[in-house]
Amino acid sequence: MRSARAVAILASVAVFESLALLQLALPLVLIAWQAASRPGSRLEWALRTLGVGACIVALAVAGLWMLLPWPLPWILLGLFGGATWLSLRSWRRAPPWPRGGRGLFRALLAGVLAVAGSSAAFSALSGWRRPGGEPVRLAFPLRGGTFAVASGGSHPLLNPHLEPPPRARARGWLAQSHAVDLVALNRWGMRARGLQPASLDDYAVFGAAVVAPCDGGVVDAVDGLPDRVPPASDPDHLAGNHVVLACRDARGEPFWVLLAHLRSGSVQVAAGEDVRVGDPIGRVGNSGKTTEPHLHVHAQRPAPPEALLSGAPLPALFDGRWLVRNQRITR
Repeated sequence: MRSARAVAILASVAVFESLALLQLALPLVLIAWQAASRPGSRLEWALRTLGVGACIVALAVAGLWMLLPWPLPWILLGLFGGATWLSLRSWRRAPPWPRGGRGLFRALLAGVLAVAGSSAAFSALSGWRRPGGEPVRLAFPLRGGTFAVASGGSHPLLNPHLEPPPRARARGWLAQSHAVDLVALNRWGMRARGLQPASLDDYAVFGAAVVAPCDGGVVDAVDGLPDRVPPASDPDHLAGNHVVLACRDARGEPFWVLLAHLRSGSVQVAAGEDVRVGDPIGRVGNSGKTTEPHLHVHAQRPAPPEALLSGAPLPALFDGRWLVRNQRITR
């Protein structure tokens, strides 16, 4: 049984590292193609340039640029600009319209890439749009470093919480639909030493101070669950060690805030206590259903005691900002 679990963990690490490398390799291949390909027509060149540029924009916005150094998207966009400039000579030599069946086929493929890339880029950029309704206002809940949004925004490409898995739906976890996941960045702009190290201390956010994001009372506080070794998780305790706060919005309406995956032994409040903005809550850990250390935060309407996290989800602003994947915050 243990050997099977070890194999599963190793497979998870391999997939994680492969996706990170693909995130870098794919745009480099597209950029090389943009620089070296000789178009059969100017129409093909225009469609190909649109498609490659849109794909790179989509990857820059939706990719996790905390696995690899954070300036890479800007470098890739600069390389795309240089590749497009180099390709202008072949554009000048090409006829305006496709010639023959081969030319039409190449233009058609470029058109498919342009449509697919533009759709992906539009979807990714739409995640920056704030959802409708009045959001609740919270203070940023982390202190002592530079932090990044791993999951956040209003499109599933940027925020997987918007489409919770079936098990989460069945267990009344729809409250997390507008959740954000927060990590910290080290001096190199990466969230860990390595792509997915096994040591918790290699993650910049592990042990970071978590503070109350609003004035209110503690509805629930759980501690004592173990911090898991990445990428292992605990599906039986989805929130792990956590705190639920009861607060009120600008109109006086009650809402709750969940701060989840806290470090074992770090929770500093108990049910029934009152807190003020900035009061210490605990520290970031890796307890519950999580593959690596991060802080999960979401706002919701109050829920019954037997299903604390089943209330209606609420969008939230943190220090006045709508948090979206790859944004950076220093506190």
